[in-house]
Order: sequence, then C-alpha cells, then structure tokens
Amino acid sequence: MGEQLPHASRVRDFDRFLTWAVCRSGVDVRLDTVADGALVDRIAPEAVIVARARAAPRSYTLHEGGLVPHDLFTAPIGNPTSWSGRAVMVGGDAVSCAVALQLAHPALEITIVEPDDGLAVDRPPPGRAHLLRTLETSNIEVRLEPTFEAVGDGYVDLQARGIPDTIDQISYVITGGRSSENRLVDEVRAGGHPTVLTIGDAVRPRDLYSASLEGLRASALIGLLGRIGRAHSMETAAVDRRGNTPHSRRREARWTRPRSS
Repeated sequence: MGEQLPHASRVRDFDRFLTWAVCRSGVDVRLDTVADGALVDRIAPEAVIVARARAAPRSYTLHEGGLVPHDLFTAPIGNPTSWSGRAVMVGGDAVSCAVALQLAHPALEITIVEPDDGLAVDRPPPGRAHLLRTLETSNIEVRLEPTFEAVGDGYVDLQARGIPDTIDQISYVITGGRSSENRLVDEVRAGGHPTVLTIGDAVRPRDLYSASLEGLRASALIGLLGRIGRAHSMETAAVDRRGNTPHSRRREARWTRPRSS
C-alpha cells in the first residue's frame, strides 16, 4: 500500500496496522500469492474486486552491463536505510515524489528527473502544495525539463534542450509512474464470473483516498446483490412442484371456490 499513500508518511506503521486490522476481522489474507484466473476459480467467490497497477514502461535505453532499474513497487520504501549512495528517480508525478521522500535519508542522495516544468502536477491542491513544501525542506535534488535518455554502469544520460548531460556515481535508478493493470479483470470475466468490479488502480492510478471511496461503493453494491440473491433464493424455495407460489395457490383457491348461497 505504500506507493498509494499521498505523502508516503509512516508507511511501515500503517502497513502493520492494516495487516493487523484485516486479519483480526477474519478476512482470508494470502500474501506472496499470484492472483490469476485459476486462483479465482479455486476460491469460487460470489464477487471479485480488482484493484491493480503495474510499473510504467521504460522510455529510455539500458546499456549492457548497466544498472538494473527498480520501480515504485520494488523500491524498499519499508526499509529505506538498506540503500546508500546516490539514486535517481525517473519521473516527478505525485507518487514518485512521495516514494522519493520515503527513501530519503542521510546516507542516500536522491535526484528527481522530470521532463515537464513542474512536479506532482497530477495531485490537486492542497495535497500538491503540501507535497512540494515537503520536498523543498528535504535534501532531494530536483531537475526539471531534461529528458532521461539512458542508464549505464554507474551513470545516467540526460538531455536538456538538445544539450547532453550525465549524472555519475549512481547506485540506483527508480522508474516512476504507474499504469492500470486489467489483465486479471479480463481473465476473470472470461471465466464467466457474474460480478467483477474494478476500483482504484484498475480504473486509473490514483491515491488511496479515491480508491477507498470506490471500495466502499463496491462493498455496498456487493451487499445489495447479496440481499437480492437471498431474496431470490427464498422466493425460489417457496415455489411448489406446479410452479405456483403459496400466494398464487391462495389466489387460485379464491377464484375456484364455489360461492355460498
């Protein structure tokens, strides 16, 4: 959940609390498990809610023998002190900036490279203003408008208005950005599951607040469908072998009973 948080603050505490709360409520939690159509078939749920994102595709060249880039999902936001040296974040969207803030510590220098002329433009105010103020008070370097060209062994190549530039002594490269992941949605729907709902990143990448609202709406809809299903089951159980309900039998009896004189 860390990459979803608006400012990636207290991620570890939130993660521990969320795990405790979910497990305490009796929810079947399966970590380190591949979620695919086969798993959904084995569980056989009455409804499926999908909220997934994937890392944004790389738009730069990887030189042979160069650094292997990370993404927002593999960056160690839960254990930032495991990195030291210098890191470059490719992209300055709101979540990438939040992850950079979470990774920042005295032993790690971070540079954010954003090809546009502003950071966190996808975050509406006042969230964006708070995020920018936090960045200004950090030791994170920001480079606006250069394009990210290539990653090599300990360096990255940039280009700003046709002028090449290089950042040396790089230990880590993180590719920012997320995109919706709907392969699971298509696979589950193809399997004939009647109720498949998408929330959060499966719709479009957004923050935890917006995804939570969609989750509440999905929960309400599933509850409504459950009540309709139970009512339908009760109605079906009341049908006799002739296909008539008790109410129809009473109506039939009233019409066929001889009138008394």
